[in-house]
Parts: sequence; structure tokens; C-alpha cells
Amino acid sequence: MPILAKNKHRYPANWRSIRAAILERAHHSCEFCGRPNHVWATRLGAWCWTKTSAESIWPGERAYKIVLTIAHLDGNPEHNDGMDAGGPVIPTWRIDESNLRALCQRCHNRWDAPMRVQNRRITRRGRMACGDLFDHA
Repeated sequence: MPILAKNKHRYPANWRSIRAAILERAHHSCEFCGRPNHVWATRLGAWCWTKTSAESIWPGERAYKIVLTIAHLDGNPEHNDGMDAGGPVIPTWRIDESNLRALCQRCHNRWDAPMRVQNRRITRRGRMACGDLFDHA
């Protein structure tokens, strides 16, 4: 997913090289479910990602192109495992210590879902004329 213009200042100048390093560390596959990058997936009861092109999709199938994105597990784009200062990519044997993961769209959306619910709640409250009557702020 492209970085929103209003958030570009939160990412380091070398974000493209950080992204490339994380994808390389993940062997260009989702680090949660294992889906490879840039293949076509279909949903017929279970996920299948053996399709090599859009032409190989059967009629009536819904197809999705898997595109890996880099997720900040803590939701903070400023926390980049020190890589914005030229730090090393977290080795695979210490992957649990990394804040950055290569995730497919499905896994990334599932990971961010609770944060999005919270952000929507905050946005809706901000639009209220008087706020919540029971807040003692």
C-alpha cells in the first residue's frame, strides 16, 4: 500500500532500501502465512497461490494479486529497527525482535484491524459537536 502523503514525513529517506532488505530477509514471502510475492491467489474454500498469471484463472474464480507490504508491528512508522540509521536487518534467528515484517495484504489488514477500529472511534468522537457527556476530561 502506498504511503499517504500526509504520513511521508514519518518514514526515513531510505525507506525503499529498508523495504528491499526486509523483503530479502523474508525470501519474498509473507512472514505470517507464507504466500509468495507477486503471484495470483484464488479463494475456493481455501487459499491457493499456485496461479502464475491472470490468464490461468478459471472462469468464475475471484483472483487477487499478492503484493507484500512492510508492516510496523507496533503501528509506529518511526520505529524501523534502527535501519533508518543504516542498522542491520534483524537476522532470521532473531525475527521475533523485529518491528518490521513483510506481510501480504490479508495478513497486514488482519494485524492492523484493532488499531483501525480504535482510530475510527477516535475520529468519530472528534467529529461530535459536544463530545461524550460522560467524559470528565
